[in-house]
Amino acid sequence: MTGDIDLETAPVLDYALLCVRTQRIVVDLSGCGFADCALLSVLLRARRRGELVLAGSLPIGIQRLFELTGTLGAFTITSDAGDMVGEGAFGAA
Repeated sequence: MTGDIDLETAPVLDYALLCVRTQRIVVDLSGCGFADCALLSVLLRARRRGELVLAGSLPIGIQRLFELTGTLGAFTITSDAGDMVGEGAFGAA
């Protein structure tokens, strides 16, 4: 994913994640410039539907958002999306 994820753009991501029918969803947030609680809400909803992995380097603003809300530990985070994308996985970029 690239760009900003906020109240205006988060519904597009939410819909895309809702359409995924796999056991594991891999989302690369390394290209995001800004994100607010709308992203957090979308990711937590997606996590309830199945395994969600955040891949790539988390931008400092997104990492800070997770830390401030106490949700950093709620996600599986890996530095390499290639390790996580495979059979039964969908990589959103």
